[in-house]
Amino acid sequence: MFDVEARKRVLRIQGHHDDVNAVAFADAGSSNVLLSGSDDSFVKVWDRRSLSGGKPAGVLPGHTEGVTYVSPKGDGRYCISNAKDQSVKLWDLRSLVSSSDCERDPTNRMDVGLTHWDYRNATYRKPRFQQRPNDCSVMTYRGHAVLQTLIRCHFSPAATTGQQYIYSGSADGRIHVSMRQVISACASADHTASRSGRSMAASCRSSTATRRRRCTSLARALPAATARWRRTRRRP
Repeated sequence: MFDVEARKRVLRIQGHHDDVNAVAFADAGSSNVLLSGSDDSFVKVWDRRSLSGGKPAGVLPGHTEGVTYVSPKGDGRYCISNAKDQSVKLWDLRSLVSSSDCERDPTNRMDVGLTHWDYRNATYRKPRFQQRPNDCSVMTYRGHAVLQTLIRCHFSPAATTGQQYIYSGSADGRIHVSMRQVISACASADHTASRSGRSMAASCRSSTATRRRRCTSLARALPAATARWRRTRRRP
C-alpha cells in the first residue's frame, strides 16, 4: 500500500501465493476494505484497519484458474471477478470464508486448474472442474474468452442502468453483456408462469371435457324426457 501524498510505500503484505493481478476498494465511500485477485485463483478481502496482522478478513473461493480482474459494485457488498477459467463470478462479501476456515479446508489446497496450460498462447481445454468444491459465489457467467491478456469486467453505470448489467471484454473481440441478478429472477418467473400456464391450460381442457360430457349426456337424455312429457300431456 502506498501513500500518494507522501510518495512512499506504507505497507507490504504477502497476501497470495502467486501474481496479484487486480486490487480495488470495495466501497466507493470508504477506503477500509480492499479486494485482491491473484493467479492462485482466489479473491481475498482485506480490512485496512487490521492489515498489520498479514491475514485477510476473508477469502472468496470458487475460481479454478487465475483471477484477472476484480470490480466492486461500490456498495461494500457485491463485487465481480474475471478469471482464466473463462468465467465471471458475482460475489456477496457477506458470504466470504474466514481466513482461518480457508486455511483449514483441504479443498483450498487442491490443484483444480489445467496442467501445462498458458492462457497467453493456448486455447482453453475442457476443464477438470467447473468450480472449486467450496465455491461461495452467488452466480457464474460464461460465454466470453479470457485469453492472451488480463481481460477486465465491470458493473454497468449506476446512473443510467442501475448496475443491473455486467459486461466483460473477451479475446474474441466482442463485448459480452449479462444481467446481474435479473436473469435468475426472470428465469424463475418464466418457469412459474410456464407452470401456471400449463396448469391453467390443463384445467381448461379438463373443464371443457367435463362440459362436453355433460352436454352429451343431456342431449342423449333429452329425447326420452320429451317423449315422457308428451305422453303425460296426452293423458285425460
